[in-house]
Amino acid sequence: MLVASLTLPDFFSRLNFSFLALELISDLLCFTPEVKTLPAEPRLSSGVVVSRKKRILEASPVLDRTQNIAINGFEVPLETLPQTLGSAPNTFSGRKRVAPLLGYSDTAQLTFTMTQPLFATVLSVEYKLTTGQ
Repeated sequence: MLVASLTLPDFFSRLNFSFLALELISDLLCFTPEVKTLPAEPRLSSGVVVSRKKRILEASPVLDRTQNIAINGFEVPLETLPQTLGSAPNTFSGRKRVAPLLGYSDTAQLTFTMTQPLFATVLSVEYKLTTGQ
């Protein structure tokens, strides 16, 4: 079996890993962060809407120094023009309107994920909600 020497940061000591162990560790460290909002519970003058299907029409997250984010599986475009090829990704701070978000559901939740391992900070989110008949 081949053994490779790997130097880790200061808080680790110098360790020897087999290639198999290195593959296992890299598989364990690869994960995608996922954040879901609480289910939307709109309150009307007639009471709380529970039994109807709900749909989020648009979402406006307030972002701080964000380079990559996806809402309900759709990547949010954060690029500003002009963009130089081969340069580091730009950071975006402010509101970003995302619409349309398709599909009715019982819970009407937003799911925030990242498609690349870059920086993302969501300070808050505003959304427009509609209910079915």
